[in-house]
Amino acid sequence: MTNTAAVNAVAILRTIDTSLTETQSRVSSGLRVRVAKDDAAYWSIATSMKSDNSALSSVSDALGLSKAVVDTQYSAMSSTIDVLAEFKNKLVAAKESSVDRPQIQTELDQLKTSLQAIAAGATFNGVSRLQTDIPGLAYASSVNQSLPASIIRSGSSFSVQNLNFDVAGLSLFNSDGGGILQKDQNSLGTIDGLRSNNGIGYGYLNQANYKFTGPITFTASDSISFDVLIDDGPYAAGIPGSVTLDKATVDAALGTTDGLINNRAQMVAVLNKAFSDAGLSSLVGAWTSSVPNQFELSSRETSGLPGSSLSLSNLNSTLPSGAAGGLENLLSSVENNYAALGFWETQSFRLKKDDMFSFDISIQGNPKTTITVTRSVVDAALGTDDGIVNPGHDMGVLMNYALSGSGIIGTDDGFATQLEIDPDVWHKAGMQSHFVISNIQDNVGSGPDFDIVDVDVTNPSADLDNYISGVEQMYQKAVRAGSALGSMGERLEMQSNFVANLQDSLSKGIGRLIDADMEKESAKLAAIQVQQQLSTVSLNIANQSPQILLALFRTAN
Repeated sequence: MTNTAAVNAVAILRTIDTSLTETQSRVSSGLRVRVAKDDAAYWSIATSMKSDNSALSSVSDALGLSKAVVDTQYSAMSSTIDVLAEFKNKLVAAKESSVDRPQIQTELDQLKTSLQAIAAGATFNGVSRLQTDIPGLAYASSVNQSLPASIIRSGSSFSVQNLNFDVAGLSLFNSDGGGILQKDQNSLGTIDGLRSNNGIGYGYLNQANYKFTGPITFTASDSISFDVLIDDGPYAAGIPGSVTLDKATVDAALGTTDGLINNRAQMVAVLNKAFSDAGLSSLVGAWTSSVPNQFELSSRETSGLPGSSLSLSNLNSTLPSGAAGGLENLLSSVENNYAALGFWETQSFRLKKDDMFSFDISIQGNPKTTITVTRSVVDAALGTDDGIVNPGHDMGVLMNYALSGSGIIGTDDGFATQLEIDPDVWHKAGMQSHFVISNIQDNVGSGPDFDIVDVDVTNPSADLDNYISGVEQMYQKAVRAGSALGSMGERLEMQSNFVANLQDSLSKGIGRLIDADMEKESAKLAAIQVQQQLSTVSLNIANQSPQILLALFRTAN
């Protein structure tokens, strides 16, 4: 009833047929992983990589187009440089007294036409950066053209990486000015007053001001005594001392015998004698004030301490009513003052893309440090994108930003700007506190005050030297623009090569994941076909067993 051998043979043949079908599919498609059920993980990776590779093809096409645009504009800029050189030569020739200026003007007009034609014709697929309509180009920090350069895959995240190219400095002619061949009359002026305050910032010497109250007369039993604290400050404790004035002090100081102090000058002399007797003359002193009938006490800032101060305490006097020649009535005092330098102006200024100014600063005798302020520094400090610095507040914020880390703080009161020493960085106070601002420079200078199309050497008032200087500046701008285009062309070429190599690498990687080994699969196909033939023979043999049994019954009959 059941032919076990045949059942086994059919099962083996079925397995062989399945393997044969799979192998034939790999041989015919060339793929080891053709659908997700073949290997879900590798199929998923390969599918994503195929999509990325396809996107890279689009990137490669975009880079090729961008390279063509840049090459076109580079060629045009090179021609512009050549024409400007010839233009300058014609201007130099026009300085000759015997030259035919109208004829030279005709040649200059032809060169102008050439420059305009170059700017208008430097297009590729309708794209040109040499003749533009960009509002505010002269003061634009950048005009970026974004070019797709590559793709980035991080896990399930996919993004396009752009190559940014600043084209702000390429335009020859711009609709509202700012082109290479147009006037440039930008100036930084006094830099909001900084340029006119090229000098030194000092702190004030400490001083205590008193009004002389006298005359006063000492008897042999009279005295005035007080304690002093010298150069006490927030960063170090001061030096204490005790001072006494008596009749002997007065007579020794004034060369008298009556103990009389008649005026403030004599009071100053007596105080200095008392300081000397207390061993403090090298540390403190007394002076007559510029204010009538007043005198001052001050530390000499020789203690070696960072503080600059002199304070009196424990004043005692045996004179009638406690008179102390004015020491009992402190009018005002200055102590621990730090250096500051103020300046102001009412005119704003504006930095263009490549503009900058700089100055040197030396603090308390240390080596000079150069501070450079560029357009990017201005915009970063003020949170703007127009390069404008308004008087007062803007300049204070800008100086504070530019001097960050130097120990100088920039402040303002809405009108004036002030630079102040930060005492937490530079502890020394008073006249010990000082800094020097020097060597204030900028790279703006005076640009061309004419458009190249306006040059007219036949005009009797024409300033040829001004024309020559202006055209030279235009020439240098064109050279810088040509250099930028050349660099960009090289970057695009390198990026194109990178994308091409990346595509090849991705193709190889995909192949390693899903491609079939054709030599192995063809050998396997031949083996399976032989197995199929053998299994068929085996099935035939198994099917002959019932025939043998039937033959036995025939024999019995």
